[in-house]
Amino acid sequence: MEATGSRVSRFHVGDKVITLFNQGHHAGPLDQRSMKTALGGLLDGTFRQRGVFSEEGLVAMPPNLSFLEASTLTCAGLTAWNALYGSADHPLRPGDVVLTQGSGGVSLFGIQVNQLRRLLKGSR
Repeated sequence: MEATGSRVSRFHVGDKVITLFNQGHHAGPLDQRSMKTALGGLLDGTFRQRGVFSEEGLVAMPPNLSFLEASTLTCAGLTAWNALYGSADHPLRPGDVVLTQGSGGVSLFGIQVNQLRRLLKGSR
C-alpha cells in the first residue's frame, strides 16, 4: 500500500493487500447491487500499476504468498472455494466425488483446496 486516506483504519502504508473481486460484497449471497461492483465489469479492473480502492474492498495478503500467487486468490481461488463449500443447501460431505474439468485455475484450486482441508482435518 503506497498511501491511505485520512479515514482509513484497517491498513497502513506498506501493508500488502489484495482486492475483493466484487468490491461491494462482504458476506452472504451475491445480490444485484454487489454484482455491479465487480472489478473488470462496471469498475475498472486491476491490470494497471496503481489503483484507488475503498478499504472495504481490500483484504490483507497472506504473508507466505508472493504477489503473483496472492493475485489468484480473489477470482479462481474464491470461485473454487464457493463451488466446493459455498452452498448451504448442498454441502460437500466426506466421500462425495468432485469432478474438475480441465487444468485451469479454478479446477486446480478446487483440487488444492480440497486436499488442504483434508490435511488440516487430519491434523486435529
